[in-house]
Amino acid sequence: MADNVTVDEGADKAIAADDVGSVWYQRVKVSFGADGSAADANAANPFPVRGVAVVQPANATFTRPADTTAYAVGDLIANNTTAGSVTRMSFTGASLGGSNGTGRITDLILSKSGTAAARIRAHFLKTDHAVTNGDNGALVLTSLDIDNYLGYMDVSFTGTDDGVGSGGNLVAKSYDLPVPYSISGDTIYCVLEALTAWTPTSSGTFDARINFEVLT
Repeated sequence: MADNVTVDEGADKAIAADDVGSVWYQRVKVSFGADGSAADANAANPFPVRGVAVVQPANATFTRPADTTAYAVGDLIANNTTAGSVTRMSFTGASLGGSNGTGRITDLILSKSGTAAARIRAHFLKTDHAVTNGDNGALVLTSLDIDNYLGYMDVSFTGTDDGVGSGGNLVAKSYDLPVPYSISGDTIYCVLEALTAWTPTSSGTFDARINFEVLT
């Protein structure tokens, strides 16, 4: 039984097609939507196939205050000693369309100035708001933090063995389990906590890189 169907072209009408071996294959645009609506699939509006993951990297940096005040266990590591002036690290790219991101943070690589050994915990949250203390103050998670808390990853700097190049910086990678998330926006926020007592470099920099495994 023949599978081909002959279509008579109407007046002033054209149908997109492709000639493959003298057989015309109709070209069709992919669209999706609820009953009575249709949205064309494109890079900004991808076809909603669940379970397909796209990896997107994200970076965040900050410079700590110009002092060498030693951190105690549980202290906040931040860009300012004044609570109202602390800026959380932010990572953009947690969604594919700019909102309603769902996926997981698969890994964390953290670099810091100086060669002091240290263990640091990165806490991830889905909202940004004021921090209770400043740098070197005890990290306090408020009720708003708990409501929006996603999880954490730890990194360990052993000392000069972690050095990269001649700049005097250390780099370490987390080997914790991925942190899943489901957020209304596109950005995830992060604060750092000292897990060991250590003395930082004055005006030292922190550079964090994470990978989002975003579900489409």
